[in-house]
Amino acid sequence: MRCCPESRRSARRWSDCCGCDLAVRYEYATAAVGRTLLSPADIEYSPRRLVQPDLFVVPFTPGQPPREWTEVRDLLLVIEVLSPCTAHVDRHRKRRIYLEEGVPTYWIVDLDARRIECRRPGAVHPTVHEQSISWQPRTDVAPLEIDLLAFFAAQP
Repeated sequence: MRCCPESRRSARRWSDCCGCDLAVRYEYATAAVGRTLLSPADIEYSPRRLVQPDLFVVPFTPGQPPREWTEVRDLLLVIEVLSPCTAHVDRHRKRRIYLEEGVPTYWIVDLDARRIECRRPGAVHPTVHEQSISWQPRTDVAPLEIDLLAFFAAQP
């Protein structure tokens, strides 16, 4: 399926603007848990399983951050932003890959519907969040709390 440039720009604008906002919130709240990264990034689980998440968190390891994308395998959180040309891939193909590869939390951001679908391994259906969403990768760290009404209201 071919993606139209306009929807690709819209999703990228979200990643650049909102993704950075989320990254700053996450880094400030739970910097000891992981590093927040934005695409472009090729995460290759195998030659036939390459994904490029819009925004993702890798576990924090003391020392130097990953120098090559080939060093990145474990993802704590993946966030994909839907666009007309990515919706099917994000909701089906990528969801299957992320969950089969052990990603514990996968968020699908639907800007038009102003909601986030949260997928977790073993769950048959997503949980849908329209008011707020939280993420707590470890119990010894305070959760990241996001007021979705305010978050979406601030989007262009």
